[in-house]
Amino acid sequence: MSAARRLEFSDDEQIVERQSWPAEIGERHLALRAAVAVAATAVRQHPTMQQALALGCHPVTEQALKDAARAAEMPSQ
Repeated sequence: MSAARRLEFSDDEQIVERQSWPAEIGERHLALRAAVAVAATAVRQHPTMQQALALGCHPVTEQALKDAARAAEMPSQ
């Protein structure tokens, strides 16, 4: 990608443009960050997590949920 950016922004003074992500990638990044924020809020507001927060065991519960999600994503062997 850096070679393509160097061709696109070949002037010596265009170092910032060469080192910046293209607009469509930046927009996609922001959209994904927004989706993560929405998902994290939903998890925190779920009754199970609210109960875990009240009981003081939310770190363990959160880790268990992450482990379960990872296990569900892995293909069966």
